[in-house]
Amino acid sequence: MLISMLFKLLIVFICLIRTTSGYEAFAQEDEAAYLAAFSTLIKDSYSATLPQDLIATCKNQPPTTTTTIKSMTTSMFSSDLQSFCGTDSICTVPIGLTVTMNSNLNVAALVLNGSLIWNETSQSLNDQWLCAGYIAVRFDFE
Repeated sequence: MLISMLFKLLIVFICLIRTTSGYEAFAQEDEAAYLAAFSTLIKDSYSATLPQDLIATCKNQPPTTTTTIKSMTTSMFSSDLQSFCGTDSICTVPIGLTVTMNSNLNVAALVLNGSLIWNETSQSLNDQWLCAGYIAVRFDFE
């Protein structure tokens, strides 16, 4: 009896929150309403203007059909990795090796089993970017 009453109160509470919170809430069956309200829902979102060289280099880049896989054998800077892998190969960073982002990087794909360092000390450009068809990252929780 008490459980049933608490469950009913919870349902009422959820309904009140849904209608009085100041934010519109949607259930799975509310897809049409969500899509209709989408521009209003994201109006306060932040987005930065993309650097023009990133747009020119990466946006609408044709998909690569290559299956070339290049695996690093030593830690290196992104400028060296760009020369090593190019734009048409799957570039892998093995466990124990590190890529330090000191330049833009544009590869077909990046598989990170090792480390990637990208901070204000390593970054050499005001607008620096990484472009890849996909990036797969291995997390090792110890």
